[in-house]
Amino acid sequence: MENEQQKLTSKKVNKPWYEVWWRAILAVLFFPFVGVYLTWTKTDWNKFVKIGITIVCAIILMTGGWAMFLIFPLIPFLIIYLIKIKLKATWIKSGLIFLAVSFGSFTILWIIAYAITKDTPSIIIPEESKHDILDVNGSGVRSNSKVRIYLNDREVSEVSANEDGKFSTDIELKEGDNEIYAAVRYDKKTKESSKKIVKYISPAMIKKAEEEKQKAEKEKRQAEEKKQNEEKQRAEEEKKKLEETKKAEEVKKAEEQRKAEEAKKAQEEKQKKEEAKKAKKEKFLLNVSYIEAMNYLTSFFDMQQSNSDGKKTYTGMSTNLSSTLSIYGEKENITKAKLMVSFPADTQSQIFIENSAITLRFLKNLLDEPHFNDASKWVPAAAVELKSSNDSKKEKIYGNRKVIVSISAQMGMVFVTIIHKDAPN
Repeated sequence: MENEQQKLTSKKVNKPWYEVWWRAILAVLFFPFVGVYLTWTKTDWNKFVKIGITIVCAIILMTGGWAMFLIFPLIPFLIIYLIKIKLKATWIKSGLIFLAVSFGSFTILWIIAYAITKDTPSIIIPEESKHDILDVNGSGVRSNSKVRIYLNDREVSEVSANEDGKFSTDIELKEGDNEIYAAVRYDKKTKESSKKIVKYISPAMIKKAEEEKQKAEKEKRQAEEKKQNEEKQRAEEEKKKLEETKKAEEVKKAEEQRKAEEAKKAQEEKQKKEEAKKAKKEKFLLNVSYIEAMNYLTSFFDMQQSNSDGKKTYTGMSTNLSSTLSIYGEKENITKAKLMVSFPADTQSQIFIENSAITLRFLKNLLDEPHFNDASKWVPAAAVELKSSNDSKKEKIYGNRKVIVSISAQMGMVFVTIIHKDAPN
């Protein structure tokens, strides 16, 4: 009796796979032909169930598998029905069994997924960036963990997470696609975030794209203009033939007018040169160019050009607003230079020192070396004498140049003028 019971038990345990109900269902879903065959030949299911399974398999085959999306929602009801048949239970009991098994399965899967992803870093970055510096924010790690940031499989930054397991750091992107991920190591085990791609669109790329767009638009415009020009050219060919005679006459007339204007212009230029030559002889030139006169003074004065009665004048105020420089004549050879400068009572003040340097450089630029040495002493002495006398000015000849010193007590200014020795004051 016991031997027979063991045999029955052995037979029950070692059933063929197609006689196990859930295996048969999988065969129906994934191998429709095999499933239909086994359903009719190897199962003891209800006839209507077999017909329904056959219809479902036929629909799956005819739609190329797309019907699976419609059939999958019906699978829970099919499983509950099979549980009801197999366990000979009520619909409610079968449904509760299905829900319990499903909940348990999902709970186990959730626990496994949580265990796998626990303390795994995750990062938040945009898909595109127009800035080369990217702020990488992340979370999901243990507090105070050392998180390494990798850019294109190369470590570029290491940052410590805060108490909430969050971290943030800046990295420098390269032009184009940048693969970024974070990694953290726990107990000799490294966990990595999913790799994300951020595309750095540099100003050069934006400029290139804009240039290509403009080029395409330009080529399109050129093609359209070319087409229009060709049509216009064909339309104007006849008109051009009719206008050739008139144009030839206009060209002849224009040529005669041009020659007359050139002759007139040549006469005017000749007269102008003669007048300029005459005027040049009348001028009292200092034989000093504008550049020589402004040597080392350009850093103090912003000179502006003006014309008065055909005479050029260059005038500028110093940066400390306490002196004014004027230069007269052509840049090649000036006729006059005038410096108006103030000297505060405090001889140690910055303005006094700066204006003294400007005055000495002014004299050095316009006088020869031996004359400069004397003038650098005479000019200050003359200014002091004028303050205590009734004289309006003092002057002294140095070679072919005359240095004139005058003062304005009310304005507190000293005027230093250098002209040709024969020029009128």
